[in-house]
Parts: sequence; C-alpha cells; structure tokens
Amino acid sequence: MHNGDERDNGMVSPDVEKALRGAGRDVPRCDRVLLVDDEQENLDVLSAVLEDRWTVVSAHDGVEALDLFTSKGPFDVVIADQRMPRMMGVELLTRIAADAPETIRIVLTAYSDVAPMMEALDRGLVYRFMLKPYDADEVRAIVADAMLLKASTAAIAALSEALVERRNKLAATLDSLQRTQGHLVATERVATLGKLVAGIVHDLNNHAFSFSLLLEEIRKSGRPALEQAAERAWRAFADHLELLRLVHGYARACPIEARIAAVPAETFVEKTIRVSSLQADRRSRRVVPHIHPGVEVIRIDETQLRQALVVLLENITESCSDDASVLLELLPAHGGDLCVQVSEEVSAAADTSPDDGATRGRTAQPTRLELGIEIAQMVAASHGGQLEVHHVPGRGTRAMLVLPGALRQRGEDG
Repeated sequence: MHNGDERDNGMVSPDVEKALRGAGRDVPRCDRVLLVDDEQENLDVLSAVLEDRWTVVSAHDGVEALDLFTSKGPFDVVIADQRMPRMMGVELLTRIAADAPETIRIVLTAYSDVAPMMEALDRGLVYRFMLKPYDADEVRAIVADAMLLKASTAAIAALSEALVERRNKLAATLDSLQRTQGHLVATERVATLGKLVAGIVHDLNNHAFSFSLLLEEIRKSGRPALEQAAERAWRAFADHLELLRLVHGYARACPIEARIAAVPAETFVEKTIRVSSLQADRRSRRVVPHIHPGVEVIRIDETQLRQALVVLLENITESCSDDASVLLELLPAHGGDLCVQVSEEVSAAADTSPDDGATRGRTAQPTRLELGIEIAQMVAASHGGQLEVHHVPGRGTRAMLVLPGALRQRGEDG
C-alpha cells in the first residue's frame, strides 16, 4: 500500500475506527484522486507529487472527467484546472457537486480568477482553491486534509445511520415488550375469569336440563299465553348460557385461533343484537343495525366476533348518554377488508377521522369493562386485524374492528 501517515492517507482516528467497528460498520478509507487539466505537463507534475501516497487518475478535460466518474468512480478528491476547453473547472465541479456531493472538490486557478473562485466557495461548490504556481508540499498537505475530511464525513454518516438503526430496534423491542406484558396481563385476567365462569356454566347446564323438561310440560298444557311466556324465558336463558359458554371457551383457549367460515351478515347482526339485548344494562338502549351495500357474506369466526361485539356494545352503552341509541355498522373497507363499527348514534360520532382523544385498544375513560376490551383486542388479533376505540368528550365513543380480507371469497387474491 502507499507510504505515509495513515491520517494523511484518509484514515480516521483510532477512536473513531473503534466506534465504527463496534457499530458493525466498515471503516472508510479514502485515497483516490482525480486530476483534470488540459495540459499533460501539469498532469504529470501533479501525479508525481501525489502518487506516492494516493491512487491518482487523470483526465484532460471536464467531459472526460465526468465519463471517468461514471466508469471508474467514485473519487474521493477532484483537483481541476479552472481554464480548460469544453468545460471550465468550476462548471465541472458544480456538476460533480450535484451528482457526488460527498467528493471533495479543489480547483487550480491563476490569481486573476480569484473572484469567481470566491463565489464558488461561498456557494459550497468548491472545498478550496489553489493558486498557480503551487508548492508541492502545499499540494500534499491540502490533499491530505481533504482525504481526512472525506473519511471523517463518511464515518459520521455511518455512525449516524447505525445510531438510527439501533434506536429503531430499541423502539421495536420496547413495543414488543409492552405488547407481551399486556398479553400476559390479559391472559392472567382471562384465566381467572374462566375459573369463575366455569362453575356458573356447570350449574346452568344442570338447570338447562330441568328447564327443558318444564318447557315440555308447559307445551302440553294447552295454555298459549303461558307457553309463549315460557318460550321467551327459554330463549333468554339459552342466549345467556351461550354468552357464558363463549367467555368460558375463550378463557380456556387463550391465545386463540380464529375458525373462519362464511356467515350471512344480516343473520350474524340480528343474533348479536339479540344476545346483547339480554344484558341488564342494555335493555333501555336501542341498537340500530346498519349493513352497508357490498356486505352480504362475511368470513369470520362467528362465535369469537359475536363475543367481542357484545362486550363492545356494553362498553359503548356505559359511556353514552341516557337517551342515545347505539349504532352497529358493517361496512366495506379497503381491499376486501371488513370494518365493524360500534358507536353512539349522534351526528358527531359518525365522523371516522382521527382526533386528539383517540386511543388504540381501550377507551380514554377506563371502565369496569377493561377486560372485555382486552378480549375484543385479542379477537381482532386472531382475525389478523385490530381494534380501535376513540372517546371524545361531548361527542361519544366509537369502537372499530377492522378484519382483513373478511369480505373476500375463499381463494380470492388480496
């Protein structure tokens, strides 16, 4: 390799080199000089001054220099004579500055051309200029400084890039840890809930058998009014039992996998509202369904999604005003996705744009139904989607479940 001090040869300091290697980055080494002059004698002299330390390539005018940049570049330092045919030195360096701004640009000029050189310096097009006639030691010192500047600039860029990458990795790691922590907390809560619900489901299953026997006797009584009342009570009992079975099944199988099947949208909405209406706090609330055009058959896990919507309906009901209705919407989203939206039925709540009060995955005002929101989050995740809950004081609460591909037919491309 070339003789001379390492820093003269465009090597960064040992401390910077250590930092670069620690960050997994290559240590920049700068040693390529492009000389541009229309007089061969000047090229020969400059080459003799520099080639013992650096790799030197020569060009006879600006056009040839630009061709060399394309075919043999990049170059770390360019030294160009100002007065050349076809292209002046400053014009060449201006074009190099646009295409390869990291290249250090030096111009050789006579004293009479100092004014345009100063303008080029002010515009950042030229690193510095050297006056003719030049001293050999001065030329070597200027090129050594230029090489070190080029290497230092490259090192700073590499370290900055490594810092950004590490910051992004750290942010991703923290986000992953937070999600994991949230999942563990939700899993623990749901497991506790499952133990409580299991006993209730067991007792109700026993009562269901007795209830069914009693219903059969009532049907034989020939008293229509009593029979209708008993039928309504049986449906209410059966729907309550179904809801508890859903929660129990979820708790036992956490985390869950969705069993996707095609379901008629209208039937799904009707049954979901019927199950939700059996909640004691929901009897005074009216749920208004709205199935948008294009939503006829949806590909979902019906049991899981109904469970999520029941807790969301109760959550919205708890936060909305006494005389408000709750809107349950199924609408198409981008690329065959399905958006299921639950909101207080007021004009402002229909606005789906983001707002300052928006939070992802839970209401801005915590409620006793936080566990239900966590369940809805995990149901959304099992479908590959997400849950967003927005609360705006005075405007209402809106929950949105976005389920990717739920409107696509089986085998249809995304």
